Amino acid sequence: MNRVNRWLQNYLVFSLPFVVVCASWGSIQSDREILVSGSFLAKAAWEVLSWNLMIWFLLLIVFLILMVFVPSTREMVTRRIANIKERDEREIYITGQASRVAFTSTLSILIFLFFISIFTFNVSKIPPEEVVNNRAKSLSIGFNFKLTDDPKIEKDQAGQVLLESKNIPLSKSAILLLLIVWQISMFGFSARRIAKEE
Repeated sequence: MNRVNRWLQNYLVFSLPFVVVCASWGSIQSDREILVSGSFLAKAAWEVLSWNLMIWFLLLIVFLILMVFVPSTREMVTRRIANIKERDEREIYITGQASRVAFTSTLSILIFLFFISIFTFNVSKIPPEEVVNNRAKSLSIGFNFKLTDDPKIEKDQAGQVLLESKNIPLSKSAILLLLIVWQISMFGFSARRIAKEE
C-alpha cells in the first residue's frame, strides 16, 4: 500500500504543471478552436494534456478517498507535508504534543466558526405606524441552522447540460458541524484503538 501511495503522490505532484498548462491553454482557446484550426502538433499536445488532466483528476479523487479512509495514506501524507521524521522517542513525544495542540486549536476554531455561522443578529428600523413606547428600532438575536443551502436556479440557454457539479450541496454550518463531529470521532476512535494495542 505504501508503494501505491508513494506512486500516487509522485504522479499528482509531477503532473501538476501539465494540468496547469492544460487549464491555462483551455482558458485562452476553446477545445473546438484547437481541434479545428490548430496544427497537428497543437492537436496532439492538446490530446495528451487533456488525457493527463482527466487521469489526474480521477487519481486525485482516489487519493483523497484513500486519505480519508486509509490511516497509512493519511500518515504518509501528513509526515511528508509537515516534514515529520520521528527518529527517536523525543521526536515522537514532540510530534504527540504538537498534534495535541493542533487538534485542540483546530477544534476550537471549528466550534467558533460553527456558532458564528448559525448566529443571527439583526438591528432594524420599525415603521412609524408600528412604533410602541417611542421605540423606533428593534434588535433580534437568534440561531439559524440549515442542512443545505438554498438552491440557485440557473437555466442553460442551449439546454445541453446533462450533469453539472459546482458546489457542495451542504450549507457552511453543516460542513463545519460535520468537521467537528468527524474530528472528535476520529480522535476518540484512534485513542481507543491505541489503548487496546498497548
